Amino acid sequence: MLRGAREMVKLYTPGHNIITDSLIMHGVLRILGVLGYHSGVVQRVGERFIIDIEGLDQHSVRDLGSKFRNTDVYHSLQLTLNLYINKGYMPRDQKVSKIFESNPNEPANRSWATNLSESLLNLDLSNYLSSDHITSVNEGRRKGVRTLYISLSSIYGKYQELDYNTIDKPYSVCDTCFGLASLGLIYGALATVLRRENSKYSLFMTIIPEDRIEIRDLLIIQRLLEGYMTMGRFSASAPSDIPLLALPLYSLSVGETLAAIESEADVLTWKVAKVGNFIRSLDTALIRLNKLMDFITEVKMLIPEWPRIVSQCFETEDGFTILSELTEVIVFSREISHIYSTVRSIISYIEDMKDTTCKNLLKRMHRVSEKLVETITKVVAI
Repeated sequence: MLRGAREMVKLYTPGHNIITDSLIMHGVLRILGVLGYHSGVVQRVGERFIIDIEGLDQHSVRDLGSKFRNTDVYHSLQLTLNLYINKGYMPRDQKVSKIFESNPNEPANRSWATNLSESLLNLDLSNYLSSDHITSVNEGRRKGVRTLYISLSSIYGKYQELDYNTIDKPYSVCDTCFGLASLGLIYGALATVLRRENSKYSLFMTIIPEDRIEIRDLLIIQRLLEGYMTMGRFSASAPSDIPLLALPLYSLSVGETLAAIESEADVLTWKVAKVGNFIRSLDTALIRLNKLMDFITEVKMLIPEWPRIVSQCFETEDGFTILSELTEVIVFSREISHIYSTVRSIISYIEDMKDTTCKNLLKRMHRVSEKLVETITKVVAI
């Protein structure tokens, strides 16, 4: 090594799928952050990630799991999990309770807690020094150590269809993959849970690099993704479903302002549901984060009440549909007719609003409708 050069090591996420690998990447970063390793770069390669970490070599990577198990974060997490496993106490920490509240298969929650507690004891990040981890530990559609829950993978359920027959063939992973994916869901993904009388929809979003992002930037972003939101159980006006494209715009509008990042990033969002007795994966989408944030920044300058408008006035069936249309315009559409159609939907929504407080708030959007069109057009043109 050249004099003055810092040690660096590469870790490769396994390549299960973009959702699981994104969560594993965030799980790795949380451990690195807890242990004080903030320098390096995360690069996206297809559905996988390469994590270049400064200040580590291959030998020290083998010690990361044991060092993490000596931290307060680890001991607090294990205490919380054990109280839930043994006493049934739902964690007060929203970061941890999120994985159970959002799980469509609620009877499996204690099994998830047990699997997570056990897998954390066996974390070994040196598994990711090689890019062929899946092959080397025989992961995939076979009986194995841990079965991936649907929230951690979306496209992988317990069953597989072969030759027109459905067979019990779980997608299994090792302790390290299961533990890190669960940590990624806890610390690196925002969950929104919509409960109705006979259904439960769980929507998730995380942020990943479009190409490359500094580890430090992603650790900052994680702070905005740790919690979860729930709606619908006690509200007659709550929607029966939430369009997947509405979630990022809604969450980023009502949440804390996202710190500016120089690198291009994407929002990865997915939805799973339990309707009656059936659990299934629904949509998955990848959306340009920077375009959304540019739009939100512009609108907040024009309408300072924007977060309040979104949180108080758009939590309805039509409101979420409008947010979904707005996202489509901002990220995907380049047709002016589509832009004006969306603005007309907003105006119509305002006129039909019966709630006096919301109607007064939404009137502010009448005064800036032309500016709103200008803002959307500017963002779409980028």
